[in-house]
Amino acid sequence: RDIERELAWHVVMVHDSEPLACARIQHDWLRVGTCQVLKGDVGHVAVKPELHGRGIGTEFMRHIVTYMRQEGFHLTRLGGLMKFYARFGYEPFIRRYVHIPAPKLEADLKGETWRQRLGMPDPRAECVRPYHPELDHEAVHRLRYRFGATRSGQIAMSPELSSPGAGAPDPEGLLFVYDDGEVRGWLQGGLGLVHAGDLHPSYRVDDLAYDPDCPEAVGALVKQLIERAQGLAPTTIV
Repeated sequence: RDIERELAWHVVMVHDSEPLACARIQHDWLRVGTCQVLKGDVGHVAVKPELHGRGIGTEFMRHIVTYMRQEGFHLTRLGGLMKFYARFGYEPFIRRYVHIPAPKLEADLKGETWRQRLGMPDPRAECVRPYHPELDHEAVHRLRYRFGATRSGQIAMSPELSSPGAGAPDPEGLLFVYDDGEVRGWLQGGLGLVHAGDLHPSYRVDDLAYDPDCPEAVGALVKQLIERAQGLAPTTIV
């Protein structure tokens, strides 16, 4: 589903039936108060290596900006070299990250190990389990929709499911739910290079939602990700 959706977001520059350049323009409706704005997230901008230095990338980006204006985008964002993209109207902005330490759990801290300090009571620990696509898809969608419905900056979601969930849990995956008889929390983790130039991968929290009546779900889910990060510990989760 992701591949089919993302292919529809790609634009290509072609000359004599030959593709010269391509880029992806991701479409996201963001909440701002009670309104929504359409953001174009430009990425994967690429020109054939043998054609670099001929102004093709510049011409291509001019077409992309014109296209987004014509299609009604309210704002656009990308990550790249400012000395190149500033000519099209892009301005630098601060990106904020939260770094959660993931220490080695057997390391000592004032007479206790981190495993003891980060341990959870059995009932709470038993509530965290891998996400099951077929069983949890609808419940997680409702939870994420409620969680983001009033938050500025959140991607606007439809209350209706676009497709049913399918498949079994992935034991190697980084998708978890907090389930105390009802799905109260959801965490989507990731592992990879966070910034351009990073030499080593790090763990990420890519998405998090919880029932406000069950805030303990957040700590339990993050502790589960810290447990999974032990292969790289000591490290940080971004």
